[in-house]
Amino acid sequence: MKKLTIFAGASALMIAAAAYAAVPATTVTAAATAKVKMDADSNGSVTKAEAATAADARFAKMDADGNGQLDSADKAARVKARFAAIDTDKNGSVSEAEFVAHDAARMEKRMERKGKRGEGRGGSHRGGHHGGKGGGMGDGMGGGTDVGKWGKADTNGDKAISRAEYNAAGQARFAAKDKDNNGVISADERKSARQEMRGKWRMMRDAAGADAG
Repeated sequence: MKKLTIFAGASALMIAAAAYAAVPATTVTAAATAKVKMDADSNGSVTKAEAATAADARFAKMDADGNGQLDSADKAARVKARFAAIDTDKNGSVSEAEFVAHDAARMEKRMERKGKRGEGRGGSHRGGHHGGKGGGMGDGMGGGTDVGKWGKADTNGDKAISRAEYNAAGQARFAAKDKDNNGVISADERKSARQEMRGKWRMMRDAAGADAG
C-alpha cells in the first residue's frame, strides 16, 4: 500500500509538472487554492444568500484567466498552483523531502480540522454538526473547487462551464440539500448530506474492490 501511495503521488507530480510548464506564471495566485467558507456567520446553517456569495467567490478563484468560464486552462492553472505550493525552493522540481513535508503538513491540517469538528460536536452551543472545510462536502450553490468535478454542469457540451451553467448547477445542489424547501440548509440537513455522500463513496469503494478482486 505504501509503494502504491508513493507511486500515485509521483504520478500526480509528473502531471503537475507538465501543467506547470504549460501555463503562464501570471495565472497562478495564492487565491487559486484558498478555501471559501460557506457558512459566513458560523451559525451552523447555510442560507441561499450565503451559498450564492460563496459560489461567486469560488467561481472567481477557479476562473484563473478571468474569461467568465471554467475550462481546461483554469484546471491546469490550479494544478500549477498546487505544484508551486509543494516546490518550496522554487527550482521547478519537487524533491522527496518537499513531497513528504507537504504531505505531512496536509495531514496535520486534516487532523486539526477533525479535532475542531469533534469539539463542536461535544460542546457547541449550536447543537448541530458544523461542517468543516469551509462549508463541507460542497454545501449549497458553491459546490467544490475542482473544475473536473463539474462536468455535468456543462449543459451545452462545449467543454467549458459558463457562469450561468455554474450557478444553475449550484442552485440544483442547494435545492437537493434543502429538504424542507425553506431556503436554508440547516445543520441537520448538512449532516444528512455528508452522510449520504459518505455512503455513496463507500459503495463506489466497495464496487472498485470487488472489480479488482
